[in-house]
Amino acid sequence: YPFIFKLFTFLYRPLFLDASNKLMLIYSFENLAYLVMTILLFHRYVIGFIRKKKSLFFTFNFFFFLMSTTFFSLVITNLGLASRMRIMILPSLVSLILISQSYNRWVIFKKNKQVVINE
Repeated sequence: YPFIFKLFTFLYRPLFLDASNKLMLIYSFENLAYLVMTILLFHRYVIGFIRKKKSLFFTFNFFFFLMSTTFFSLVITNLGLASRMRIMILPSLVSLILISQSYNRWVIFKKNKQVVINE
């Protein structure tokens, strides 16, 4: 399999197409939520946050998430084992999402405040 497919499989599978029982269906809802949150991570303000703020916590979580997902997606081929090992990495992903979304909301609030002051 290509590397991108392995990475997607490690982070977001099983999805609804793969679900064969009720437990896998519950996992697919959880994985869909993580997929939507990851898409929200790629916002234009996040790139500005990385360049301007230089947060050590964000940088550490980003590199930890990047290195561990790369390593685990290349090594682990069993879907059950991947879903268990993913538990170690998901807090880092959630913290990246929360930090980036809080910065995103702060930038939007700051822009709206400037518009009100200028009027």
